[in-house]
Amino acid sequence: ASARAGDVLASAPIPVHVAFLARRVVAQAGVLVEKQPAAAVPLALAVAASAQAVPAPLGAALWRAVLAELHAACPYTLPAHLPRGEGQTTDQWRLALGYKQLSRPGEPLRLETKDKYYNRVGGYITLYAALLHSDADMEFDLGCNCADRGPHERCTRCGATATSRGAKAVAKPDQGERTGMRAAWRWLARLLNQAPRRIAPVLLGPFLDALAAPLHVAFGKQFAKLLDFIAVQWVPKLEASGTLQEEERAALSRLETVVTRVQRQLKAGRAPETHEALLMPLFKEEDDTRDEGGGDGDW
Repeated sequence: ASARAGDVLASAPIPVHVAFLARRVVAQAGVLVEKQPAAAVPLALAVAASAQAVPAPLGAALWRAVLAELHAACPYTLPAHLPRGEGQTTDQWRLALGYKQLSRPGEPLRLETKDKYYNRVGGYITLYAALLHSDADMEFDLGCNCADRGPHERCTRCGATATSRGAKAVAKPDQGERTGMRAAWRWLARLLNQAPRRIAPVLLGPFLDALAAPLHVAFGKQFAKLLDFIAVQWVPKLEASGTLQEEERAALSRLETVVTRVQRQLKAGRAPETHEALLMPLFKEEDDTRDEGGGDGDW
């Protein structure tokens, strides 16, 4: 029997130039998302647009290469937790987890702070969530012509609401098994079925913040039940573990804010609002780079 098209695309080798592009995308994400996690969204949309613009085998190879590079950079996108090896020091273990080394060769080992590491991990999770959601090239009708409209679902000046004006399918790595909401639900199930770890709120918060709207569309009441489980059982169990430090408590607070907001929207009979980072303006005005002295300067 002949293999399905999706199986062929999933097993095809990845060309060198596609692997290079995937590595550059994830490397760029590592630079941008640490300071601004929302920057992950345009990167994901760029991957989707690139996959759409090339023949299906190349598009599928690009998806697989980007996901592979992302999993290598941040195992929590699987999600996988790397246990501490026998004889490993704390710093050696943190290096294996992806902490950046700040010291030069020959100097005493010095790593980045946990806060910076968590920021970058949260950005990678946002990129992963955006990739899962970007198996359609979404375009939005902003609903008004206000010149100062920003990337928000509702215009702050006239109140017009942005709506989707269509979606265009793009190449998927294996019939949507690695992208889309089925993969997102599988990621959530794996994370929530594990014993709660103190890094878990760092992962779960940005993931739900980015995907609450499409997850509700895909799973409806099951998604609402999942939120109830997180609020009623999972969060108290994590708090009772006694392992949370300042950074984890801050991440847990953000997670609870996201869950509470979405639950209120659902109880009011409203769908969760689309993550505002997905509602980018159609164009961006050039920044005014004139010097503060009032001269014309260079634009």
